[in-house]
Amino acid sequence: MSSPQIPRPEDFEKSVLGFGIKFPFEIDVRTGGVKTSQGRRHVKESIKRIVMSDIGDYPGEPDFGSGIPGEVFKPMSASQATRITIRLLNALDKYEPRIKNVSVRVTLGSESGEKHHLYIMVRYDFVESNEADNLVLTVDREAVGFNLRERI
Repeated sequence: MSSPQIPRPEDFEKSVLGFGIKFPFEIDVRTGGVKTSQGRRHVKESIKRIVMSDIGDYPGEPDFGSGIPGEVFKPMSASQATRITIRLLNALDKYEPRIKNVSVRVTLGSESGEKHHLYIMVRYDFVESNEADNLVLTVDREAVGFNLRERI
């Protein structure tokens, strides 16, 4: 009688947290194929996709997104930051079932000395493991278009 195999951590992450096309979309120059991501990285990319998607961006899912891209170039105030926070909390609750206990903090760049930046901090726990993680995104409001960077 053989003993049960213990799954490798990366296999467990892939089976529980999923895998899919990398976001933002990239081509693997070595293979010519589409790059993929899995596990925790895939969840973070999903959160970024939700943040960057305006309502109506995806014809097959017309309600998908946070609506934040349409909000960040409006004059910033505490009430605007609150509106962005609420939109993102609602979108993450609706479209990212792998996380729970989500908190969002939106900081205006003027508070940190970079008046053209908006910081979005998302803190969450993974549903399956209760492990905490976070993601800090910087929106450059002076850039052409919606420029989003992950802070590490």
